[in-house]
Amino acid sequence: MAAAKRVAIIDGVRTPFARAFGVYKRLGAAELGRMATNELLARTEIDPAEVDALVFGCTLAPTAGPNVAREIQFRTSIPRVAGAHNNGHWDTHGRN
Repeated sequence: MAAAKRVAIIDGVRTPFARAFGVYKRLGAAELGRMATNELLARTEIDPAEVDALVFGCTLAPTAGPNVAREIQFRTSIPRVAGAHNNGHWDTHGRN
């Protein structure tokens, strides 16, 4: 039996709260995610080559569109072989 891999969540970052269709209305989820992910990598000084997976939470992600986490990965220096997973949620009122 192979030894279990150690998993570590190092940190997290989010975009600032803003009114829907306000200051960020021209930016899609992947572009906002790119900005947040690059900021996280800069703050933590983690070598992107060490990232095994990107887990990205997104409210109102495109339902018929691409995997937003994978699109963010393509826009950053995180290796293409790393996993990329979305965690979609609508709001804090339990409507999902």
